[in-house]
Amino acid sequence: MQKEEKKDDRTHIVKDYLFFDEAEADVARSEIKKIEYIEERMNYNNVKMLYTFYNNCIENKIFVTPIGYAYLERIRKFIIASNYTEEVLFIPVASNNHVLKREMKKALQREEQLVMDNERMRMRRRISLFLNIVLVILVIFMFFIASTSDKPNIVNYEKVIVNKYATWEEELSEREKVVREKELEYSIINEK
Repeated sequence: MQKEEKKDDRTHIVKDYLFFDEAEADVARSEIKKIEYIEERMNYNNVKMLYTFYNNCIENKIFVTPIGYAYLERIRKFIIASNYTEEVLFIPVASNNHVLKREMKKALQREEQLVMDNERMRMRRRISLFLNIVLVILVIFMFFIASTSDKPNIVNYEKVIVNKYATWEEELSEREKVVREKELEYSIINEK
């Protein structure tokens, strides 16, 4: 059983390809992930879509390592074997190491940008979640204050009004009692 990826001080092997630079090997690894992702979603029955995808890959230089070129070659051969009527572009290969490194650097920068964008989105979600929790706590606190307040509000208006009428009734009863006592007192004095 052969190891898929080997790493030592001088060389980097990725899918039977020997890379002498760690950065190139990393780009090759990322291209393998791209290929696996694409293969999960690729519909080989739609040759026109496959042709469009192939042309986009060529124009945007999506693949820059031999692994990516091999994948593009497989797609190209499939399109040709399907007797597609339009001309199928050849795969442009970087002729010197400098151009290849520049293209690989661009590919790595695109991936780093995607990672940064994903991290920003995660941070925004965290901030949004935090703010939502704070707002829920504030709303609960407002309801608590409203329910414990003596002033009438939408939460406790019935209780406050009932208490107010009960207080008035007690005051009225007290006054009535005092009035009756005074009446009795005057009626006793008048009787003498």
